[in-house]
Amino acid sequence: MGVVWAWVGAPSDSGAVISAEVENGPQASLLVADNPSMTDPVEFPPVTVDADNVVKLPAGGLAPDTQYWWQIADNGTVDTGLTGRFRTLPTPGTQASFEIVAASCAGAGGDFPGVLGDELVPDRVSNAEVFDT
Repeated sequence: MGVVWAWVGAPSDSGAVISAEVENGPQASLLVADNPSMTDPVEFPPVTVDADNVVKLPAGGLAPDTQYWWQIADNGTVDTGLTGRFRTLPTPGTQASFEIVAASCAGAGGDFPGVLGDELVPDRVSNAEVFDT
């Protein structure tokens, strides 16, 4: 219902941007709360989705170094099946420690690895729309 995929990027000390594909459109909006049950969320203004139903939803004005949870409303209906989370960055100039995480899904293994022998096989490498967006 509603959200096909979503991820968080562009973190700052006052927010982040959630990129998503939604099923319905023509608009989507972002709800952000400081608790996982999404009690009393802040709803950011709706944004028009593009021709591929992809939307970038900015969240701003948030407290630094704070954990937040989010959901997306697709054409006014909140998709409660997907609740994401992010942490805002610390205030610039303050000490902090970070973890950096990397992941791969483009033919990295399993039943259909992207390489057959020494040759890259294009139809075995992930071509999800997310890589184009």
